[in-house]
Amino acid sequence: MRKKLIHHYAGVALDLLWQVTQKELPRLAARIGPLVPPNSAR
Repeated sequence: MRKKLIHHYAGVALDLLWQVTQKELPRLAARIGPLVPPNSAR
């Protein structure tokens, strides 16, 4: 997906991209949250 977003952004289905980010970003944040120091700048 990254290659398509970077090189073929005009052909990206924005509705599909939105669905993926809504589903995957919360899971990613939950997984990396414990790795981020509590006082780090966000």
